[in-house]
Amino acid sequence: MKRSRRWIEQTLWSDRGIEQAKGSLRQTLFDLRRGLGAYSEVLRSDRASVWLDVTKVQVIPPETGRAFLEGFDAPDPQFRDWLARRRLKHGRPGVVDPLVSGMVRIQCGLPWTAKEAEPLTARIVNDRVGGIISGFIAQSTRSVLHADADLIVRTSIEEAGKKLMLAVQVVDARRDELIHTEHCIVDNVVQLLEDSVEFGRFCWQVADTALEQLAQLRRSSDAAAMRAAWSQDAVRAVLTFDHKVMPKSLHILDEATELIDDGLFHALRAWAQMSLIMEGRFEETTETISSIRALLDRASKASPGDPVVNSLVANVSAILLADFERASSHAVLALKSQPNNIFAVQAKSLALFHIGAYEEAYLLSRQNRDVAEPTKYGAMCNLHHALLCLRTRRSEEAVLVSRAAVEAVPSYRAPSRQLVALYAASGKLEKAKAQASLLKSVEPDFTTEKLLMDEAYPANTLREVGVINRAKRHLGDFEPD
Repeated sequence: MKRSRRWIEQTLWSDRGIEQAKGSLRQTLFDLRRGLGAYSEVLRSDRASVWLDVTKVQVIPPETGRAFLEGFDAPDPQFRDWLARRRLKHGRPGVVDPLVSGMVRIQCGLPWTAKEAEPLTARIVNDRVGGIISGFIAQSTRSVLHADADLIVRTSIEEAGKKLMLAVQVVDARRDELIHTEHCIVDNVVQLLEDSVEFGRFCWQVADTALEQLAQLRRSSDAAAMRAAWSQDAVRAVLTFDHKVMPKSLHILDEATELIDDGLFHALRAWAQMSLIMEGRFEETTETISSIRALLDRASKASPGDPVVNSLVANVSAILLADFERASSHAVLALKSQPNNIFAVQAKSLALFHIGAYEEAYLLSRQNRDVAEPTKYGAMCNLHHALLCLRTRRSEEAVLVSRAAVEAVPSYRAPSRQLVALYAASGKLEKAKAQASLLKSVEPDFTTEKLLMDEAYPANTLREVGVINRAKRHLGDFEPD
């Protein structure tokens, strides 16, 4: 019977700023206590939490056939999402809950033996796009045989003058609604399929946009929409790289795992915690690392064949844990069914670098960056490519892609730190000073002394490749405004 103040603020007043939400909660608690009169001590609170005194209340189970909190509602969309999920969890006895126990079925085209089946090239696009979409919906399966599919991925290839148009539709089969459509004009579809960058970019863009559209539907009775909402909300919160927003991903994933013990949500939580550590939001302690390892183990055990789970396990193992053997094996498993999975490609690139295949690692990282560029993962992949560029002594390219990451997401601290150090190391003090001031606007406690002298400050790669040492010659002469 206890909830944190932050959870209540985010759930009931998600559309307000932090201070406004805090004020709303304080006023609401005051009003409730006044309304309770002589029984006001039942409602307890401190600076962190709000709870009911269990010694002074009695919980009466709802009547059979009645919904959880029946008749109660609030206009906040976060609250409605939470209420819908709780009603599903506390549903009527004997009623099968499709959200908890069901599998999302994704039909990728028609059976290949059917007379009306699409051309081979269209079938390949169907399967690639369907694979990416299904990977980000927990407990999903894809096939060409589902007559009762939840989602349908359909591709057509039509002549467009002297060129060909490749069009993809993602359809909500149960409601006959178009979720998303995308097309591209090409000279030769076979050449597109052979071009791993262009084809990968097209498939990821279709799948990423379709998942966002599906998540926005937020139908509490629709397994596909709700699972997409959980995974996409969590990913989106992390990719803001805003220190006030990023921790919301853990709150979202906690709620998801209350209903579904799925490997995807455990793997996403490990990745989210790693991202929080990299941004300096969480401290990298022995306890935190042990917790992340346990999450990866649970994810692998719960969903051993899931390509996205394997890709996230590989990603965290390579970037945070430096366990390149595990990273490589899981990346291989993921890339078998999703050749352009950006998390798996990142992990494989780092594993290749670890064994001395520097050029192959660099080229793979650059390809991954190009594939992710038009999606919400673009800034993240720019950062990781910048790190690989630093390791392969490509400082000028590291500056370019770090700048692209910051321009895409100004609150992203890691690439901004890289720019400060790289500008200073090359003697460009005015640029270094300007970037340090921008960094300080999103990281108020930033100082050049931290960057240069604090071994715990998150700038390991900059230290390893000698950029920090070169920057020390110039950067100690000023502090950002």
